[in-house]
Amino acid sequence: MKKEKLMFCIFSENRSMAAAMIAALAQDYGWDVDIEFIAPQTDLSSIQERITVAKPDLLALSFRSYERQQAFEVASLVKDMGVKTIAGGTHPTMLPEDVIQCGFFDAIVQGDAMGVLDQILDGYKNFENSKLIKGQRHHDKKVYLRQAFSDSQKSLMRSTHTVNMLTSIGCPFSCKYCGSSRLDYFMFPEQELVNNMVELATNYDVKIFTFHDDLLCANVRRLQRISSLLEEKLPDQEVGFGRSINARASNFNEDLAAELVRLKITDVSFGIESASTKLLKFLKKKQTQEHCYKAIELCHKFGLYSRVNLMFGIPTQDQDDYEFSLQFIKDTQPDVANLFYFTPYPGTDLYDYCFDNNYFPNSYDRNRFDWFKPNIDGIRNIQCRLNKVDYDMANYYMNQISNIYDSGDRLQPLLNEFDQYPWVLIGSSVQIYFSQILKKLKKYRLKNFLGYFDIAPGAAYSVANRVDDHEYYTDSDKPPVCFVTYCHTTGRDFQNFQSVIKEKFGNNVPLISISSMKRHTAEEIRHMIHFSRAKIGSQM
Repeated sequence: MKKEKLMFCIFSENRSMAAAMIAALAQDYGWDVDIEFIAPQTDLSSIQERITVAKPDLLALSFRSYERQQAFEVASLVKDMGVKTIAGGTHPTMLPEDVIQCGFFDAIVQGDAMGVLDQILDGYKNFENSKLIKGQRHHDKKVYLRQAFSDSQKSLMRSTHTVNMLTSIGCPFSCKYCGSSRLDYFMFPEQELVNNMVELATNYDVKIFTFHDDLLCANVRRLQRISSLLEEKLPDQEVGFGRSINARASNFNEDLAAELVRLKITDVSFGIESASTKLLKFLKKKQTQEHCYKAIELCHKFGLYSRVNLMFGIPTQDQDDYEFSLQFIKDTQPDVANLFYFTPYPGTDLYDYCFDNNYFPNSYDRNRFDWFKPNIDGIRNIQCRLNKVDYDMANYYMNQISNIYDSGDRLQPLLNEFDQYPWVLIGSSVQIYFSQILKKLKKYRLKNFLGYFDIAPGAAYSVANRVDDHEYYTDSDKPPVCFVTYCHTTGRDFQNFQSVIKEKFGNNVPLISISSMKRHTAEEIRHMIHFSRAKIGSQM
């Protein structure tokens, strides 16, 4: 008897652990499952062809508020094809009224689908008129650590040797701009989490586990237990937590910093958001200005590279707030400052605050998100302009901080060294830094740039669609003398790119770092280029 088929479509990136969890559970219930990643700006006719070939009995679309517009376009297409369609993910959970009103879905899951998946699969044929299904946590937490991956997900893990993971779901904190606290919080059992990591390392040659929740570093003892269990299970394999990890400034201490160094983690990212005491209280961050300063000081002390996230254009944010953040950057000198314009999303306290206090135009309906049109350049640009927010002031202070990190004077001498010869930029479009450095290169007159090599083509940020002045590198009559990366030399990403180059291009093509952190000097670049030309022979 032919199995029924569930087709699961994701929009964020081709590394969705949630999709893999649901796929594994659906297989337990006797279904075939396809997972399809739909990248930004994918042509609808291409999507229609993929659905036609797959012939699903049920199509599930999982999407965030940022991806709503694209998800609705796909759902409208599928409705015309006569395929039963169900919505799930962050946006349907946080704003189900908006999804109901569009009329494109037969059913909508609000919350965790894992605990009601059997009911969904048994009853989907009778779904109609945007039936609202209340999700619930599965009674067995172990099911959240079992995954069934698509062929494209498996290929991505094997080619990048990395996987994105969580150590928990939800969040015990209640920051005003984030909706995670509205999800029931629970931590994965440590033994089962490590067993899952071992399985991924063994089956897909994963060497780098990138954890995206802040809470792995909330408890140094838990981090130590997880790392010890992993070392015990894989004593002869070099695996780790990636070069970068998220942490909260409020609980970052010397014990945690020392443990990160022991684990060969090289840089730490903090959601500082603002160094203003007033604004931190407004955002319910449960962190103080002192916490912010102390976290960066500890990074300097232990030789960890520090990244800080700062938000601009927050309601009530005034000149004094900006001055505190600017002074914080000048005083502490973190290695990287990531700057974002605030966007209110459904399911957050600030979203409701903006409606309740007239920050949105009167024509906007809080239960319909149709007024939001995502900017293709991502959350670093203004996504929607709020009333009573001085964006000229926000932009002024953003530029003040950006100028502190302007790498123009540093980058040009390095470019002068290797742009005399054919070269290729290598990176991963899973990381937004890849598209940023490509855009930065547009400012220079490059004579011998052959293009970029993406080890995760078509992934989260769709570099090829965003940077139309640069082409994807393919083998040509002009072999590169070197590859160039934005990753610093002590990071695991750098080591990963080196292994990719060795596998695909041989031992004689060096990898040069132009990172804003630990990078190669002009003298080192000259030596590497000289060695490369001597080995592969110059055709210039």
